[in-house]
Amino acid sequence: MIAADRVAALLLAGGLSRRYGADDKLVADHAGRPLAVHARDSLAGFACRFAVVRAGAGALGALLAAGGLRLIENAAPEEGMAGSIRLGVAAAAALDVEALLICLADMPRIDGALLARMCADYDPDIGLLVCAAGGRRMPPALIGRRHFADLGKLTGDVGARDLLAGAPVLAIGAAIALDVDRPVDGAGAP
Repeated sequence: MIAADRVAALLLAGGLSRRYGADDKLVADHAGRPLAVHARDSLAGFACRFAVVRAGAGALGALLAAGGLRLIENAAPEEGMAGSIRLGVAAAAALDVEALLICLADMPRIDGALLARMCADYDPDIGLLVCAAGGRRMPPALIGRRHFADLGKLTGDVGARDLLAGAPVLAIGAAIALDVDRPVDGAGAP
């Protein structure tokens, strides 16, 4: 178990969203609110909250900042998810926290109750916990400080997949694991 005040919560919102089309999917409507607002609000239980956004994020940056997230600009989104994680880890490493919670801004069904369950299930002796749906590991992931150096070395667009390959798993349903990559993903469903 880990207390939420010992965790830095990181929302990854700095990608290129190539599969979605020309519009910024994170400000597009999803169940009556901008997509990223669902993920932003799930982090309300954490005192330390960051969001990595593309440089010049405009409306997205304003939405995330309005929810109390500190913005970290990613000037090189073409470096993929690893670049965003490296920026978030650098910010978290400067704080007195024991772990980093990594969430994606395009996963609107992850809620505060699930994140609280992750904190309750987290084993600090292992320092890793990842969600999985249908046997597939995916964010959110809770990663202990002892692994920050490994996160700081990530490259490419696979995130922390290799680091989390042997991590304990918190099973979630496929509906909760919705990841909006295209306009039709989760259309019409809250």
